[in-house]
Amino acid sequence: MTRKGQITVPAEVREALGLKVGDRVAVRVDQQGTTATIEPADSVVERLYGVLSPKNAGGKNTAAQGAAAQAARERDERTKRG
Repeated sequence: MTRKGQITVPAEVREALGLKVGDRVAVRVDQQGTTATIEPADSVVERLYGVLSPKNAGGKNTAAQGAAAQAARERDERTKRG
């Protein structure tokens, strides 16, 4: 691990996950703090797809608002980290 907390993902793992240069990944730790998993990170589009249905698209949708707010927070954090 580098001083910036960066890690190298082995080629066989990148291939298995279909990761390419520039892809973002999510690293999650289990509740016991003993196992970490790595997976391709969702895009904002993937998180929001299907949240609004035609019948409620015009009304208040707190799920969509929450997902959009979370995406904005994540973008802001990435910007701060440089």
